[in-house]
Amino acid sequence: MSDQEEVKNFRLSRNDFLLKSSESPIPPETREKLGELPFFPIKDEFRIKVDLHERSKPKEVDVVNMVGITKTVNRIGKIEFHISGSNEKHTLEVYEDPEEKFIFTIFGDLTNNSNETYGAGRYVKIEKDSSGLLIVDFNKAISPYCSYSEKYPCPLPPRKNRLNVRIDAGEKYIGDH
Repeated sequence: MSDQEEVKNFRLSRNDFLLKSSESPIPPETREKLGELPFFPIKDEFRIKVDLHERSKPKEVDVVNMVGITKTVNRIGKIEFHISGSNEKHTLEVYEDPEEKFIFTIFGDLTNNSNETYGAGRYVKIEKDSSGLLIVDFNKAISPYCSYSEKYPCPLPPRKNRLNVRIDAGEKYIGDH
């Protein structure tokens, strides 16, 4: 499966869950109006392969996860990367969920300020390729549950994870509250 097909399948799955599931954080009346979630067009330049700069010892930190529950996760290191069209090196802290065994980051970027994406930031799960490099595909960036309903607490990306660049990729804000 190509990278673009993988992103399309991810988005279809996200739409199915958020627009059809009884466990969706989106109120039913909003789901009916939406039709489907808005996403930025898929762009290859927002799929980045990077090395993990691991901490000598992971640090336990509490974060609000994607479904609004505060969990203790391990801050395992950081990644550094460039975005196409920017000479600036960007850095994000990276976390691992010890129970579910996945790596992720919470980030903010300049699209948060314009109401194109949720103001508090977004999440993106990070994958590993066969060579051990991390794959950060911002085309799969998602909004936290709090962007759909005030019933959920909102995570704030650490100050270090506020990027001074636009990440025109992933899920857009539906602007319901």
